[in-house]
Amino acid sequence: MLERQAASCLPALLPTLDHFLRTGRFSGSQFSDDIDEEDEIELPPALRKQAETLRALAAKLPNEDPKVEQLLALAKTSHEGDGPGKMLVFSFFLHTLNYLRRHLERAGFRVGLVTGQIEEEDREKLRGPLRKPPQ
Repeated sequence: MLERQAASCLPALLPTLDHFLRTGRFSGSQFSDDIDEEDEIELPPALRKQAETLRALAAKLPNEDPKVEQLLALAKTSHEGDGPGKMLVFSFFLHTLNYLRRHLERAGFRVGLVTGQIEEEDREKLRGPLRKPPQ
């Protein structure tokens, strides 16, 4: 699971590693809202040491992220194009979604984040602004 998260979005691995190091436990629900991933296990000391090393390396990553830069370019093209100016981005990983949301919002895009953790009433509130024409 950690390898899949790292391949999805390496900077988004930091919150998961922070949780591991703070609690000494691993839970798939830290990654996704998949109900099959709710089991929590204790990390063996050797894995904790590896998590500390990985956390230190991940913290040194440069701020530049080619995947985010490409997403922002696609969002801009979509927004300025002839179509509805909207995009849907899917990810299995919650930290990846939050990471992308922050970058899109900083770039001035209106973002609605819907996950399985969002109640249906709140989902409907999020859908409203997404139905508006692009600004």
